[in-house]
Amino acid sequence: MPTYDLHFLRPRHGLPSLQGFVLPDGSELCTGIEKLSQRFLIELLTDVGSLPLQPTRGTRLLAEFRAGRIRTELDVITTFNFAASAAVSRLQLFESIRDPAEERIAQARLDRVVLRRQSAELHITITSRAGTQRSLPLPITTLARA
Repeated sequence: MPTYDLHFLRPRHGLPSLQGFVLPDGSELCTGIEKLSQRFLIELLTDVGSLPLQPTRGTRLLAEFRAGRIRTELDVITTFNFAASAAVSRLQLFESIRDPAEERIAQARLDRVVLRRQSAELHITITSRAGTQRSLPLPITTLARA
């Protein structure tokens, strides 16, 4: 049986979310691959050590961008792969066999990188254990100034 999270990802180009539900107060809930995508992004974008009492949660992805260590597409790929591996491992630690397969992570893949002078756009695909996928554009504008 699926569980629900508050929905913070908004579909692009006004397309409706097939797995989102709007409550009477206007807040939205989501389940399935949408919920999994959110959980992955939260873990990926949380800085290691930034959560009280959970010093190992998160990754170094944004810290590497802020520090100016990301200069080439290869830097992005390498940094993403380390961060995604940590995020996937962390999510798998919290999964239960009773969770729906669509809400359990199988992999996160970097499909494409668009690197600009002060920003980067990562195109990521999240795959659940059920085989469902969600493509996510991830713009990052925290590049250190040269």
